[in-house]
Amino acid sequence: MKKILFACIVLVSFNTVFSQNTEIERLEKIKHEFIIIKAEINDSIRKIDVQINSLKYKNEDLNVQNISLTQTTTRSEAKVSNKPYVYGDIIGYIPKGQPIIIYDYFEGYWLIEKDSIKGYIHDMYLVDNETMTKIKEGHDKNRIKKKYGEKVADKIFNHRIWIGMTKDMTKLSIGRPLDINRTTGSWGVHEQWVYKNRYLYFENGELKSWQD
Repeated sequence: MKKILFACIVLVSFNTVFSQNTEIERLEKIKHEFIIIKAEINDSIRKIDVQINSLKYKNEDLNVQNISLTQTTTRSEAKVSNKPYVYGDIIGYIPKGQPIIIYDYFEGYWLIEKDSIKGYIHDMYLVDNETMTKIKEGHDKNRIKKKYGEKVADKIFNHRIWIGMTKDMTKLSIGRPLDINRTTGSWGVHEQWVYKNRYLYFENGELKSWQD
């Protein structure tokens, strides 16, 4: 009788454990299905956000100049932002291995154009070439400090403009202009650099005035 009772207890315990394991497996399966659904929803939200941002910034002037610096390809799928920093809004994605046109460089970000997309891509997403390497070396902070001194370098890093700055300083500070209008006379060379809502006036390579 005791043996029969013990066997029944063991059997009930086994069924309970088996039932628990079965329920755990069932719940784990449901959890996995929800994780997949969540990922699909997040991906859909991401795509909608990109479409919204793309429409929002479609007509924004990003100072895309008429002459490109170089061309390269994407190293991996690349996020395109409306601003050259990590908190910019994403306006598109460019797949791996796609050719793009590069216009300018801003502290780790390249101003690019691909089909209808114009914006900024972080350097890590792009394949380097000789032109890009030279441009990045020219923007290196230590090189700028050594070349121009601490005070001038601080102005450049804060994207300021000032009377007497050179054309190279200007490009490092606020980027290349959209266009340049040049006049040559007996007094020397006069240049008007055209930016978005801003005009800079150089005489013989030095900034003499500007207009916002």
